[in-house]
Amino acid sequence: MEQRTLEWYRARLGNFTGSCVGKLMGSSRTKGEVFSKTAISYIYEVAFERWLDPDMVDDDAKFEEYVYINNVTTRAMQYGIDMEGKARFEYMALTGNIVDECGSVDHPEIEWFSSSPDGLIGDDGCLEIKCLGKKSYMAYLFSDRTSESLLAINPEYWWQCQSHMAVTGRKWCDFVVYNPNLSKSKMLVFHIERDEDAITKLCERIKLANDKIDEFAKYDNPND
Repeated sequence: MEQRTLEWYRARLGNFTGSCVGKLMGSSRTKGEVFSKTAISYIYEVAFERWLDPDMVDDDAKFEEYVYINNVTTRAMQYGIDMEGKARFEYMALTGNIVDECGSVDHPEIEWFSSSPDGLIGDDGCLEIKCLGKKSYMAYLFSDRTSESLLAINPEYWWQCQSHMAVTGRKWCDFVVYNPNLSKSKMLVFHIERDEDAITKLCERIKLANDKIDEFAKYDNPND
């Protein structure tokens, strides 16, 4: 399944996905609340997707319009999408790893949890690629390129890598930062190992988020 096709968007619809699960991991500053405001906002978005009219979702023209309206792509994001294939090829040349592309992967046990690695490597690895502009890139360049430094620079990217491993069962994820405009250091590779404690925490949060959406269900049609 090719990423960013209608089929791919349909497969992810209503799921907590790797690109956003980091939003669930922050702690709430409000006493007695499990989820932060950012997490609740994300849960609302996912709940909305689960309540979409199935006839609209099945209609290619209507669903394509929905995707266009609700998935805003900035110039920076489009740049990343356009460069992804080139970055994947250069990663293979740099490391010797063979990367097989894949689409959305569902967690084998947890409902409504999926992730879309930018590739699978052998039996144990997966890949996540970010093609970043000049300001963002430098923060990664001046780091020691460890799992800990990625978590410090951008926790959501770190959780995305753990999400890929959670759904695929793989042991490691190479997080690649790429900018082809540099004369050197145009590709940075962070080797992220599977963190079982983090994945357990992530899965627990997703289950709690699913429970939260079940609580919202009574508002699905309040006029009944």
